[in-house]
Amino acid sequence: MKTRKLCINECIPYVQKYDWGEGKEGMVYDVMKNIVNNNYEIIKKDINNFEYLKEYAEGIEKDNNNNDSNSNNNNDSNNNNDSNNNNDSNNDEIEKNELKKEAINKTPRYAELWIGNHENGPNLVRYKNGFIKIGEFIDIYKNKKIKNNKISKYFYRNQEGKNKEDSANDENSNSNVNNNVNNESNKEHKKNSIASDIVGNNNKREDNFKRYSDGDCKDISYNNTNESYNSMSNKNCHLLKDGFQENDDLLFPYLFKMLSINKPLSIQIHPNEAQTLYLNTVNPNVYKDKIFKTEMCVCINSMSLLCGYINIFKISFLIKNIKELYDFFMRKDKNDPDACDNENDIKMDKRTNSNEGYKRDNKKVLLHKESDGRLKNHEPNEYARKNNNNSGSNNNHSGGNDDDGNLDLFTLFDLFDLNKSEHIEEVINCFSRIYKYIINYSIKRYNEANCDIISIIDNYAECIQKYVFYENFFRNFYKNENIPKDNINIGNIIKTEKEKFIEFFKQNKNIPDMIDSDVEKYINNIDENETQNEAPENNSTMTINNENFFTTMKKIKSLYEHLYKYLTYRIFLAENEVLNKYMISIITKNPKYCSYIKIREKLKKNVDELYIDACKKKNSENLSKEAENYIINNIFEILTNVSKFYPNDNGRIFVFILQLINLKDGDVIYIKPGVIHSYISGNCLECMTNSDLVIRGGLTNKAIDKVNFIKYVNYKNNHPVILEKEFINYNIISCSYKNMKYFKILFVKIRPGEIVNYMFSETSFTSCIILSSNTKTQLKGRKKEKKKASIKSIKKGTVFIIAPNIMVTMSNQYENKEDGDKDFVLYCATA
Repeated sequence: MKTRKLCINECIPYVQKYDWGEGKEGMVYDVMKNIVNNNYEIIKKDINNFEYLKEYAEGIEKDNNNNDSNSNNNNDSNNNNDSNNNNDSNNDEIEKNELKKEAINKTPRYAELWIGNHENGPNLVRYKNGFIKIGEFIDIYKNKKIKNNKISKYFYRNQEGKNKEDSANDENSNSNVNNNVNNESNKEHKKNSIASDIVGNNNKREDNFKRYSDGDCKDISYNNTNESYNSMSNKNCHLLKDGFQENDDLLFPYLFKMLSINKPLSIQIHPNEAQTLYLNTVNPNVYKDKIFKTEMCVCINSMSLLCGYINIFKISFLIKNIKELYDFFMRKDKNDPDACDNENDIKMDKRTNSNEGYKRDNKKVLLHKESDGRLKNHEPNEYARKNNNNSGSNNNHSGGNDDDGNLDLFTLFDLFDLNKSEHIEEVINCFSRIYKYIINYSIKRYNEANCDIISIIDNYAECIQKYVFYENFFRNFYKNENIPKDNINIGNIIKTEKEKFIEFFKQNKNIPDMIDSDVEKYINNIDENETQNEAPENNSTMTINNENFFTTMKKIKSLYEHLYKYLTYRIFLAENEVLNKYMISIITKNPKYCSYIKIREKLKKNVDELYIDACKKKNSENLSKEAENYIINNIFEILTNVSKFYPNDNGRIFVFILQLINLKDGDVIYIKPGVIHSYISGNCLECMTNSDLVIRGGLTNKAIDKVNFIKYVNYKNNHPVILEKEFINYNIISCSYKNMKYFKILFVKIRPGEIVNYMFSETSFTSCIILSSNTKTQLKGRKKEKKKASIKSIKKGTVFIIAPNIMVTMSNQYENKEDGDKDFVLYCATA
């Protein structure tokens, strides 16, 4: 690489080693090895200053030493026969030691490749004839930009010209006042001299102005002010100078990583901005970063992760059908010896008076409750139950306590009161029945062996949780053991309720925290012409019943949030021994789990293949039961894989409440602060704010912070965001979340024979890593039509950074077959 000034500079990243990483066969080690090999001639002089690079250069040094030793051995072979015989035993010991070293090297440790400016991952950047630390490189860049900044010179020169002009005008005015007695010829001579001086000054100012193009001043703007460039006083000149001194956070506001995942990462969340500052202030030794963390993940080849809560209906179904989970979460039988004792049950913090808060929330909801007649006016009747007299709960619409002590379905229960466990059980049973009905509904419509039935069922359940806020739909399943068979069309319910939901938020866009981000994006992108073509009667109906709809939606969403909070509290507030006892009981005593293990070992088939065999039998009556077992066994398979690495970790219980997401090559997912997640396996590129702040909750040997974990979990919208790709042009795709200003990821793909020009960022550095390249791929950088740097030999795994405001020319040259026919693939992180 031939580097000129500060333009495109090759980079040596830093490798973080964790026990969940891959060995030498992983992508992280392979990339780092290639980088060190390509730059060995430059870094070998200072290799002792960079201890962490020695292990990647061992192979090169051994090859060089072997070549030297072979030449020496050939010259002295006749004289050293006896000594060779004596050293056979020593060679055997050396080989044994090398085998031990290889066994140690095979242990997973090469986990993350850090590209950026973080204190825990120092990068090396090539500058002139060597490599320097990235902090020094940024200081050089800032000092040169301040020194050579033409905009600052322009302001200073104009200020000096203004001062000289003002002093000249003052002298001329004084001379005119003192010389009123002079004759007219002298006055005309003075006027002419004054005019000539002014013209001369103006010409100088115009010359200075013409030396600087408009492009140099594009970053400076004045918003509706009459203040000119020359009107800035000397007192404000130091403020202008400070404005050009860029902060490191602006040049590198992100951290770019490559991950090679061999076993599951810890169950974790990331706090938001305010929470991060609080944690850093209270406990700076543990939470060292002052910058909050939010991240974006791009899958390479394939990847699996647990991220966000499963829909509440599926969680209820799993709790209802797995005895150990039901006993743990519901406290069903306190006298059962296999269940937890009262002494070992959840310990409530007496200092926390949370009961009053939930009672106040209930009262707020109840104040807006309407009568039955009002509900019938705005709720559709096409899928309502015909018989509503099966239970008294169906007629109870007050949401509070009845005279008989019965609770309404949507009443928020106390999280810590053991006496109200019966109501929690009824809610769980109700949601479990809904999920069973969804299974039956899906099986009747999608009973083919090649369809992904779990995704179809979960899609219906997620849509109900996201869009359906019709109380009578839920009351069909509340305290009703007889599940409705054919009189509820879920597809029509979702369609009708979704239209109502979207119409409501078109009219009320300023309601905070009541709508998911992905739904909000969908609503904002709706064509306005569609709303104008709708019937006015529907608009008037929705406008009249907005208050009722909002009250119902708030009540149902609050119940979802309350259940997620209850489950999370139960996990973290229970004693570790009690939770571990339940997890061991699932693996050793649960009949469904034991049956799953026996069938898998006997038939040597995974859960997908077993369900396909059941679908081929075409028995619709038993197919629903097979689908239920398929869903449970799918969770058991995740539990089995996680238990291989964490056999005694209580964090395994999260596989029952977190959704498994399988990503394909190029898929992008965004994880907001407060979302629970854990990467399971695969390779990915991860971009985040320049922070490594993590609150762990399980599946780790490190410290777990239970208090802050349950405190900072986002219980309202705890789900990931699958990002849509924005096509900048034919070769470049951008992935970003809304108005996220801290980072974005660019995917560049250049086919053989193509040339692309692009400026990645005008304000920050761009970190790049090459995943595919040919022999004649080139990169050239220029600034203001001046060539700054070029890279002619690009290889797979090359890492480099691009300075701000640099136009990059990327060419994948192809003249013959020897040049290669691969696509040039580049991933970039910038802001």
